[in-house]
Order: sequence, then structure tokens, then C-alpha cells
Amino acid sequence: MFRFTLTCFILSTCLHLKAQQIDTISFVLTSFNNIYIPALLNQKDSLKMMFHTGESGVSIIEEVFNKIAIKKNATSTEANSWGGKGTAKFFKNNTFSIGNHRFDSLVVWVDKHSGQLTDGKFGPLLFKGKMIEINYHDKNFVIYESVPPKQHLKQFQKFRLTQEKGLLFIEGKLNIGRQRLQQKFMIHTGYGGTILLDDAFAQKHQLGRLLKITNESTLKDAYGNTLTTKKAVLPSFKIGRTKFKALPISFFEGSIGRQKISVLGNGLLKHYNMILDIENSLVYLKPNHLFEQ
Repeated sequence: MFRFTLTCFILSTCLHLKAQQIDTISFVLTSFNNIYIPALLNQKDSLKMMFHTGESGVSIIEEVFNKIAIKKNATSTEANSWGGKGTAKFFKNNTFSIGNHRFDSLVVWVDKHSGQLTDGKFGPLLFKGKMIEINYHDKNFVIYESVPPKQHLKQFQKFRLTQEKGLLFIEGKLNIGRQRLQQKFMIHTGYGGTILLDDAFAQKHQLGRLLKITNESTLKDAYGNTLTTKKAVLPSFKIGRTKFKALPISFFEGSIGRQKISVLGNGLLKHYNMILDIENSLVYLKPNHLFEQ
């Protein structure tokens, strides 16, 4: 009886794993906190593509577009980015391959910028209907065709995702003096910093006066819009049960309304392993080896 039960268990497990068709894809986490993986465009061009949760599809930078093996006619249009408006180009009917996944008849956009050391960006919506694990500990993606085993999910804390215009948001709590402030943050793997707060939030809570300013820097978005940020130290920040102390953050000061959303970047996200279940508006987080560093 025991042997029969064990055999059935092993057979059931093997069938489950086979049915899952799990695809594991290695990635590189750069010193700039960008994630990139090897990809193939139109079966000709090998590219280093950044995983960007704010990207709806696939885009490459102008320098790469000018060098691709299969020349394409591009169409121009006006588009919006997180820094402002700009003119974007796109070209149709492309194939794009990552790991064991190939996407056909794809529109590819042409941007001025991508993350350092990368040729372009791709987003999680390519894997519609699948769950994506970003394992910063082992530096790989795990693409699940269906829900991962319960034993695996139990290691993670589950959060509700808010989805707006293709962007993914989660709530976090900031502690500033006696204030306990709750805020909605975009999950932004294309941003290498920890937290970037929106203009209205920074002004309302007078962050320039309450926080210690440590530095200023300039960012450029995909269309070349220049954004000046201030860096400060946040006493503490919480997502669910996990807490960061003395966290370096950024915010804009000056013109109000340009930066309309607050974001969590890879400088913070890399301290977790993360599973995205976009279909059901859920995200799972588990602190990894980087959390205490």
C-alpha cells in the first residue's frame, strides 16, 4: 500500500511539473540595478534586453535600430513617458525570442534611452496568462504556465496589485518623524534607485524640509526629457511585514505635477524574490539574502 501510494505521488508530481512547462531564464543584475537577459530579434540580432515592468511590449534604442540586420520602415507618433511627452517610432511584424518563448507579429518601439548596458526593454505583459517569478537570489526568471506549487507560494507574502494603464502598483508605508504615511507605488524594475516619490506627495508632506538631503542628480527618460531629483534619507519604510531603515530615496523639487506617480525601483526590489500574477492582480514578495545588506 505504501509503495503504491508513493508511486502515485511521484507520478502525480512528475505529471504536474510536466504540465507546468516551467521555463527558467538567467538574467544579469548590473551595478546600475538593471536586469537584462539575452534576446533575439527577427532571428538575426542578439540583444541585451532590460526587464521593465512599465513597458507594455518591446522597445529598442535608436542606436540599435540603426544597426539591425533586417531593415524596417518605422512610423512616428506622439507618446507619453513618466517624464513627459515625446515623439516615438515603431515598426511592425517582428519576431522576438526570450528563453523558450517566441513572440510573432510584434510591434517594436524605438526609444532614445534604455537602462545602462542594455539595447532595449521588454515588459511582463508579453507573458499574458502566465506567472513570472523574478528570483534576485539566483538571478533568473521562472515562467509558470499555471499557479506554482502551494509549498512554494507559502514562503511569500501576498499583496494585492492595483493596475492602471498597464502599470502595476503596490502600497507601502513611510515613517517620517511622527507621521505614518501610506502611499501607492508603481513597481518599476526600470528604475535603479529605491524609491522615487511623486511631486504632489513630496510637496504636501514638505519632504525637502523634513528629510536630510544628501545629493542631487539628473535623470533622462526614454524620450530625452531631463528630470532633476533630490536624494534624501527616509527613517523607515514598510511593505507588509518587512521594514527598511535609513532608506535612501529620491524626489523632485520645483515644478509640481510632472512626476505624477511614486515608484519602487530595483534598488529596493532586489532585496526580495518576487512573483507577479498580473492576471489575478497579485504580487508575492519574499525577502532574500540582500535584505539585511
